[in-house]
Amino acid sequence: MIEAKKLVEESLRLKESFLSNMSHEIRTPINAILGFAELLGKRDIGTEENEYVRIIRSAGRTS
Repeated sequence: MIEAKKLVEESLRLKESFLSNMSHEIRTPINAILGFAELLGKRDIGTEENEYVRIIRSAGRTS
């Protein structure tokens, strides 16, 4: 029983570590994408392109 408890605790620790690392790895490129979308939003681009930028920025704010 003690051994099973240790195994569960180690599994939870590894899971938490993995999720923390993955969260960081995903946030970094997303922040770059949102930054570029912000810059694009300040440029004089076409109507369709402005809509794409708006969608990117909107999606970034809700995630």
